[in-house]
Amino acid sequence: MRQIRVNEQMEKIFTEELWGDLSVEEQNLIKYLYKKRKIMTKKTTEILAGSPGYSRNLLRKLQELEILVWKGSSLKDPTQYYELNIGNGEKNPID
Repeated sequence: MRQIRVNEQMEKIFTEELWGDLSVEEQNLIKYLYKKRKIMTKKTTEILAGSPGYSRNLLRKLQELEILVWKGSSLKDPTQYYELNIGNGEKNPID
């Protein structure tokens, strides 16, 4: 039931065209972020079972599409992370 609600919320946030242009990995990462609020590159690598470089590239791509927002003080910041750029400032309706 929770997965159905996540899918419904994704349909409200993203246009069908944008969502359809994303890879399954990108969609799964966005769904994870919707539930967990933020993600670091290391966790992205674990989720995708890929290399850190691939994970960074995927996160940057989603940032360039303005789907994600990067949070950190510098590129070497060990606490840097990404959040969804939902833009409405509302509480996550799944909580």
